[in-house]
Amino acid sequence: NFPGIFTAGTSIPTQSLASTHTSFADIDYQDLVKIKNKVPKKYLKSNRWNIAWTMSQDVYTYIEALVDQYGRPLLKESVKKDSEETLLLGYPIEIVAGTPTTDWANVNILAFGNFYYYLLGDRKALSFEFGYATGWFETDIQSMKANERIAGKPAFLDAFVNKKTSAT
Repeated sequence: NFPGIFTAGTSIPTQSLASTHTSFADIDYQDLVKIKNKVPKKYLKSNRWNIAWTMSQDVYTYIEALVDQYGRPLLKESVKKDSEETLLLGYPIEIVAGTPTTDWANVNILAFGNFYYYLLGDRKALSFEFGYATGWFETDIQSMKANERIAGKPAFLDAFVNKKTSAT
C-alpha cells in the first residue's frame, strides 16, 4: 500500500489556508510561512538537501507573483554555483505532475517536507520490450520500451505538511 502525500486518509498533518482563502489565488505570504513552520525543526535540520516544496505548475504560477511584507518577491534564485534552482522561503520547489490542480475549496494544493523520510518502492518490476515501430521494419530500426512503476510512502508522517484551501 503506497498512499503518497496527497492521498486522502494518509494522516499527514494538514495546514489550511486562512478561512477566506478558498483558491490558489488566495495564497499569501503568511500561509506559506505557517506551512513551513508546521514541520518540526528536527526534520528541517537534518538532510537539508532533501527538503522541498511540492506543487503543481498552476499553484507555482500564483506563488510566483507573491511578495513578502517588504514587497520583495518570495521566489529567489539559488546562490549555488551553476544552479538554476528557484527557492521559496529558502527551500527548493519541485513541480510535480501528480500534484492536485483543482482550484476548489478544501483541497490539498501543495506540500512541504523532508523527502529523506519518503520511501520509494516498486509497484511493478522493470521490464523491457523490443520491437519495430510502424514502418521501421523496412529500415531495420528497432525500438526498445522500458516500463517500471514506482510509488512512495512517508516513513514519518510529521516530516511533511499538506496545505489545503479553506473549506469556506
